Amino acid sequence: MNILELALTRFRNYEQAHLAPCPGVNLIFGQNAQGKTNLLEAVFLCCLGRSHRTPREREMIRHGCDHAAVELSCQRMGVVRRIRYNLLAEGRHRILLD
Repeated sequence: MNILELALTRFRNYEQAHLAPCPGVNLIFGQNAQGKTNLLEAVFLCCLGRSHRTPREREMIRHGCDHAAVELSCQRMGVVRRIRYNLLAEGRHRILLD
């Protein structure tokens, strides 16, 4: 699977973020607590429908916000898919495919 785009809205420490990785290997680096693992968690969330860090979705929503979203565009075997995972502080999450 190749990630084409990743967009975060009010996810963890990100108000807004957009990542369009280059084909091949990409290096993500930064100081402690800058959000590197949060990017990986967002990909994991879209791929498996759950966090690898917490069972409580509320913890993935930026402090002081009532909702968040993660969008992932990926390509696998020539097929492009777009996944949007909407997180709600109150109520159930919503996953949209294509």
